[in-house]
Amino acid sequence: MIAACCKCMTCISHKLFSYSEPDNKGHIMTKLLGAMDVSGNPHVGNHLFLAVVICTPEYLTSLHKRLKSKQINLGLKNSSNRSLIASELQFGDGCLVLCCKINRDVIIDKFLQRKIKHGKQPDHRMALRSFNRQVYDLLQDRIMTFLAQHNCDRDDVVFECDSDCRGFAKDVGLRYGDGGTAHHVSDIVAWSNNRGSEPPGVARQDLGGKIMQNMQLR
Repeated sequence: MIAACCKCMTCISHKLFSYSEPDNKGHIMTKLLGAMDVSGNPHVGNHLFLAVVICTPEYLTSLHKRLKSKQINLGLKNSSNRSLIASELQFGDGCLVLCCKINRDVIIDKFLQRKIKHGKQPDHRMALRSFNRQVYDLLQDRIMTFLAQHNCDRDDVVFECDSDCRGFAKDVGLRYGDGGTAHHVSDIVAWSNNRGSEPPGVARQDLGGKIMQNMQLR
């Protein structure tokens, strides 16, 4: 199921590798696949890192075949299997892979505590929406540049999400759908960064300070 930013829902067949179609000039345009996931720990909450993956279907096809040949299950989410998958991931020109330290739970708590301190009614949903938009604003240029390089725009990409990231996608107007192969990859990226490492080709950013500044918490 895919949700568009207009909040309507459209049922589609969830096929991962059939996203090529001609553009209005007759050129073949490869639709990109996107995904998002978060990771964290009990000390700072479950939303410490946000991983964003956008890649070509060809990359996912190649990865899937390589893992299958080594009898590695991409969807098996335990530490030993995730380590095996992470060792196989290498991101190149066909991928944009961002892993950002966002420290969401701590920043949202500070925002709400400031509201209380100033005698205002804290609104968690409003705070979260503001936070999500701040995060996307800081990532937007890199995302849009990558999409333009592949003759795509935002509406060409469906971001595979689980429940942790659907609210983010909705708040910033991205199309989103159920998890699949791309989401498994974003899960590994977020998990790896939470352990202090990442596969080659991942761009790491610490956005926490800038988000706090933009939300006037500094």
